[in-house]
Amino acid sequence: GISLPPGKINIKKNDQASESSGRNLAATVPSGTKYFLAVKVSDANNLQLNDTPAEISDNIFGTGQDDAVNLKSQLGDCSFGELDVSVDYSAFSDDYANAKDENIVSLGVMEVDISANLQTDSRVIIRNSVTAAVNAKLGFDLPGPFHNVMYILEGCYIDCGWEAYAYVGGWNSVYQGVSYAAVGVQVHEIGHNYNLAHSGGLDGAEYSDHT
Repeated sequence: GISLPPGKINIKKNDQASESSGRNLAATVPSGTKYFLAVKVSDANNLQLNDTPAEISDNIFGTGQDDAVNLKSQLGDCSFGELDVSVDYSAFSDDYANAKDENIVSLGVMEVDISANLQTDSRVIIRNSVTAAVNAKLGFDLPGPFHNVMYILEGCYIDCGWEAYAYVGGWNSVYQGVSYAAVGVQVHEIGHNYNLAHSGGLDGAEYSDHT
């Protein structure tokens, strides 16, 4: 077998290897405190996830007693403690006071009602409707003081070949149904926000690496 030393392992690219012969690994690891916000969405027909804000908070940030393995714990472990997921907004300036009041119904979680219809509208219209609703409720434009904002929808009814999606180098990720609570999905999507594309497998296929 192979024994690895404790601590960080630096993986260096072999310049002699073909660009298509291996996996595309990240060159840098995000670090520091990252402020997160999760948004539970209710659509025009009151379609919303059954999970309470407290359950959502625990499933993502481990704020309760029921979920020790979550986005916060795993990003901390994967970065060797260099990345801290925070839902403590006490340090925000007065410009973002609405992110420190009753709008946050559970640690790191707020709720919004949108005018869009999950069953008939496109995902672009739905996402834009959520963003507009959050902006209006908080009184500032996203991302504001947040590094990552997660939209949680009841489900998907149109163009549904996805459990979740995110923007590479962006601040937003979107989840349908209970996929938001799956740690593998959480870390995968937030990885896109941190400039990580799909690593690809040794066979060159985009999604064949499940490590």
